[in-house]
Amino acid sequence: MVKIVGTFLIFLSFLCGNNAIAAQSQSSRTLVAYFSRYDNSTSELNLDVLTMASAVRIDGRFQGSTAFIAHEIASFLNADVYSIKTQEKLVSGDDALIGLNHREQEARTKVKLETLPDVSGYDTIFVGFPIWAMSAPRAVLSFLESLDLQDKKIIPFCTHDGFGAGRSVNQIVEAASGADVAINILTVDSDSIEASSIQVKEYLQANGFLNESAKNITIKVNGHELHGVLYDTPLSDEISKHFPLTVSMSGFGDREYYGSVDFIPETKEQGQLFFENGDITFCFRNNTLAVFYNQSSHPNLSMEVIPIGKVTGDLEVFHNLPAYTDITFSFN
Repeated sequence: MVKIVGTFLIFLSFLCGNNAIAAQSQSSRTLVAYFSRYDNSTSELNLDVLTMASAVRIDGRFQGSTAFIAHEIASFLNADVYSIKTQEKLVSGDDALIGLNHREQEARTKVKLETLPDVSGYDTIFVGFPIWAMSAPRAVLSFLESLDLQDKKIIPFCTHDGFGAGRSVNQIVEAASGADVAINILTVDSDSIEASSIQVKEYLQANGFLNESAKNITIKVNGHELHGVLYDTPLSDEISKHFPLTVSMSGFGDREYYGSVDFIPETKEQGQLFFENGDITFCFRNNTLAVFYNQSSHPNLSMEVIPIGKVTGDLEVFHNLPAYTDITFSFN
C-alpha cells in the first residue's frame, strides 16, 4: 500500500482570519506557501487517529513537517507565510485519503480552494507540500494553476517518507505556467524534521537566497545558548553595534520577555501590532527589545514593534524562565 506522508499542524492564526498572511515586514518580497493535511481536516479530527510519521512536537505542541519547514524558511528570509486551504475538508483516515489522492491524480482534478493570496507584490514564492504517492497533492497544483505567476520565481520544497520528491518537480513546472521554477529543490525526510534547520539554511545559502550580509547571532538566556538571525536592515545594523548586548528582561502575558536598552536608535522604521513566535523586536515607544515566544491569549499588541531578528532555536526554554532574567545577544 502506498503510504501518504501527511502534514499535521496545529496552526494558531494571529491575524484577521485563519488563512491570513503573516507579514514579517512591510518590504518582504518573498512568500512561503504550504499545504497541510491537518489544516484541511475537520476541526473535530483527533490528531491521535492520524499517521504520526510526519508530525513533530515543537515548543510543546504538534506541528506538521511541511509547516515546520515552511516557517523555518520564513524565519531565515523574513518572508510572509500562507497556508493553502481547500473548500472541502479532507477525508479522515489514511486509506480514504490515499484513495482520494489517487482519484484526483488520475482525473487531474482542479481542487477548489478557500481563497487565493494576492501575489502581485512577491518576486519569489516558495511552495511546500508533502509527497503523496510520489506526487504533489492536487490542491498544491490547483493553487499554482490559479495564480498569475508570469516571471515569478517558484521554489518548491517537500517533505517525504524516504523516497524523495518523486514526480512532483515536473508537476510543479507544468502547473506554474510562466514562472521560473527551481529544479534543485529542498527535500526533507520527515524522520529528520527536528534537526532540519541546518539543512534548510545550507540549501538557502547554496542557492543564493540568503543575503550574505545577514548575520547569525547567539542568544544566551538562563544557561541556555540559542541560535538566531539578525535581519539586514538599517535598524538591526544600528542596534547590533551595541553587541554583545545584555538586557534585563521581564516576562509578560505568557508570550514575551522585554527590557529597556540604554540607547535610543536614530533609525526609524514602521512598526506592526502583531508578532510571530521567535521574533526579536524593538519598540520605539518604550525603547525596549523583546523576544516573543508564544501565541498566548494576548496575541495582539498595544504598541508597535519592529522585527529586527529571529530566534531559530527551540523556544521551549522561554516557557520555563523566571519572571526576570538577563538575555544576551551577540554575534557567533
